[in-house]
Amino acid sequence: MIKRFLTVSSMLSLLLAMNTNLSQAETLVPIDEYIAKTTHTYTTNADKSEYTINVPHLRVAGDYVYMDNALKSEPIKLPIIQKDGQQYVDLDLATAVLGVTYTVNNGVVTVNAAPIRMEKRTSPEMKGPVSWAFDPFTTTPYSGLMNTSGDNIISPSWFELQDKGLKLNKNINASYVQTYRDQGYRVWPLISNQFDPKFTSTVVNNESKWDAYVQQLAQYAYIYGFDGYNFDFENVSYKDRDALTKFVAYLADTLRTYNIRTSIDVTGYSDSPDWSMVYNRKAFSESVDYVVLMAYDETWASSTKAGPVASYPWVKRHATDMLKEVPANKLVLGIPYYMRIWTVTDGKAKGKTLQIKDTPQYYENYKDQITWNDTLKTHFLEIPVSAAAKAQAEQDSLEKQAAVINEAKEAGDIIGVEVQVLSTNVVSTNASANNITATTSNSTMTDNDTAGNKTTTTTPKKITGSKVVEQIWFEDNNSLGYKLDLVKDLKLAGFAAWRKGFEDANTLDLISKANLGGKHTSTSHTDKDKRKKSTVKEKTKSTKEDIPMVRVVRTHS
Repeated sequence: MIKRFLTVSSMLSLLLAMNTNLSQAETLVPIDEYIAKTTHTYTTNADKSEYTINVPHLRVAGDYVYMDNALKSEPIKLPIIQKDGQQYVDLDLATAVLGVTYTVNNGVVTVNAAPIRMEKRTSPEMKGPVSWAFDPFTTTPYSGLMNTSGDNIISPSWFELQDKGLKLNKNINASYVQTYRDQGYRVWPLISNQFDPKFTSTVVNNESKWDAYVQQLAQYAYIYGFDGYNFDFENVSYKDRDALTKFVAYLADTLRTYNIRTSIDVTGYSDSPDWSMVYNRKAFSESVDYVVLMAYDETWASSTKAGPVASYPWVKRHATDMLKEVPANKLVLGIPYYMRIWTVTDGKAKGKTLQIKDTPQYYENYKDQITWNDTLKTHFLEIPVSAAAKAQAEQDSLEKQAAVINEAKEAGDIIGVEVQVLSTNVVSTNASANNITATTSNSTMTDNDTAGNKTTTTTPKKITGSKVVEQIWFEDNNSLGYKLDLVKDLKLAGFAAWRKGFEDANTLDLISKANLGGKHTSTSHTDKDKRKKSTVKEKTKSTKEDIPMVRVVRTHS
């Protein structure tokens, strides 16, 4: 196929230029020409680097979408593409909701003001099993599909519910969307509820607020080219269970009239009212296109007892149980690209996030100590720790903490991520709203974006007379391979990985070769086991390890 790159002159026409190496069409109109022709009013900042357009209220009637200027308009950030130092708007990425349309006749492009009526955007059927990645930091796009068994979905964390409409993440990026669409991805941005139960209660119990959310979601989808959305509504008061169910149904049903798909994330089963019991999973499955089981945080971040993030028996049990409420063709299995390194002092554990991409040093330095637990389907490592050495390492890492904080701040307002520096000097990122914190067990540096206050404690606490060990239940190609096999074995709708940026090249290679049950084939899992185990000590850890069922108190890692 041909990618069309067009820039529209002041006469609003230009001959087509062809580039046969790319797959999608681009019709780029200079920002000044767009402003001259759009039917929408707009505002801009002082240096004209950002524009906000006021999009009329949308309504659906049959196969058409109408823009109704008589009703309240919604402010939408204009998708600007930078190319060769110039600002453009891509007319192929958007629809007439942008306020302009164009025609091509004999290689000549003409831009016109948009009519008030347009055909609904088409929504091709989803092909499963899907391969899905969450991308809260809006990282550099993948250079190809994750897996060819079915459709690929990418979910950047770009929206957050607020009292009046949506809060937009500053990292929203039209070029990012176009890059993924060029490769055949579906772009489904994530929408968070701030993980705030009091705020969420005000939203789900006030139906007068709901239309504003739908309006903005539909407008952004039609302007940026989103195919769907992912609802990440967590930490919701159990008393609001019915209201949450009704709210999700309203969002999903109304967006479906625009041919926009939806999904929702749910935890596994536990006795936690606000983190698990609040979810009416069966009702969700009757509203949305996919229910994503977040099959991780088996042992939660603040647990005082160490354990794996997602052992195979635990994951399989929750997936199997959920199939009693959610049809297999709608249930997506969440998999972790992270684990935790646990510092256990006299039996009391403290966990910190460890990314898959930061684990090779452990396999290299401790290969004779790493063992395989065939029940949990994970590698395990326990390292005795010198208290003095640990304190010194943590003190030496303070400068790295500051660098990580600055990098996170520059990356933008990331929902649910906390910055941590491990005692082994391995850096991990895992956020929490606007408060970004870098921690070790002995020192803390906090940067509060709102207050602007910064405090640093550099004197490490001394541990004397204590037994200290570090423990890791690894997530690697072995453990992930077993979980990916469940997609095929249980005939699930696919997998979804939390999160992009934590994996390494070996992880992506595993994902690309995984047989998820579609037409794609891969090497056998037995062969993968042999390759991995050849790098560690050939012995199996006792399968009687006590991994307790715990209350889920989940934070994004």
